[in-house]
Amino acid sequence: MEKITKIIIAVGIIVIAGLAIFLVKSNLFITAKAVKNENAVNIAPVKINYDNIEKELSRLSLVRDMPEKGEIMLMFYNFNTRQRQWEKSYLITKNGFKEGSSESPDFTIMMHSKYLTVLTNQNLCGVIAKAKETGDFGMETGMSKAGLLWKYKSMMKYKSCFGL
Repeated sequence: MEKITKIIIAVGIIVIAGLAIFLVKSNLFITAKAVKNENAVNIAPVKINYDNIEKELSRLSLVRDMPEKGEIMLMFYNFNTRQRQWEKSYLITKNGFKEGSSESPDFTIMMHSKYLTVLTNQNLCGVIAKAKETGDFGMETGMSKAGLLWKYKSMMKYKSCFGL
């Protein structure tokens, strides 16, 4: 019985050490600049609006790098009546960026719609950073941080984009 316990503890330590090394390495070598450059490759700048948002943002590497069963919901709102009014919501999956909603997305991003006036197909991360800085950005999840990190490990280079 003691031998099995020691083996389980040793395996646990190895797994935790491996995860720690992975997280440290990804923090050191991935920057927001790398994300910006990757999204801009071979794509001319296009101003985003509700008419072209699906087409243009579906072309981003962020979408292509989504996990197979990943689902992020992006919701835009305004305060035109002094209360939050939801305008549109979009689902980001490996298959693209589509208008719609979900009962249980992995996480939900909420952003004021005034940022659509400056959003292009090349500055999503910068716009999110500005919205977060001014308090016009929110994010919710029902998953644990460890669960999100594991499921979205293919997207670690975008973590600064979402303020993580």
